[in-house]
Amino acid sequence: MMNLIWISIALYSGANKDEFREFFHWMGFALATPTLLYAGYPFYRGAIGGLRVWRLTMDLPIAIGLSVTYAYSTYITVTANKIGEVYFDTVTNLIFVILIGRYLERHVPPSGAVRHQAVDGITAAHGNRDTGWQRANYTGTRCETRRPCVDQARL
Repeated sequence: MMNLIWISIALYSGANKDEFREFFHWMGFALATPTLLYAGYPFYRGAIGGLRVWRLTMDLPIAIGLSVTYAYSTYITVTANKIGEVYFDTVTNLIFVILIGRYLERHVPPSGAVRHQAVDGITAAHGNRDTGWQRANYTGTRCETRRPCVDQARL
């Protein structure tokens, strides 16, 4: 990602008008293509999986945005069009930022998780009536939700 940002800085600072324009465009294409195919794969998998079950997930607009931006930049690069700009840096930065957000969402517990567990312990200690709902513990892989208690062993 950082290498692509340096290429973009070169293009934004004036190399976009010289003989190095096409070279930098092709370098951006060469760096963004494996990034999109490898790191962008979870977005495409989630979008296609959601469409198979007729659900619109957040992966769909991300996959569409990545695809359109990459396709436009590839068109400008391949046709050597002097009018348009390339946005390969945007594709890689968007993938990076969203994947970091997903990682943090999965591995960092919410700040209120400890407080909820403490409150659940207090209400259970005072003998409140069980209403059939219990808060699922935060395991680091799924978020804290409320669901019906069907089987206590599975919680």
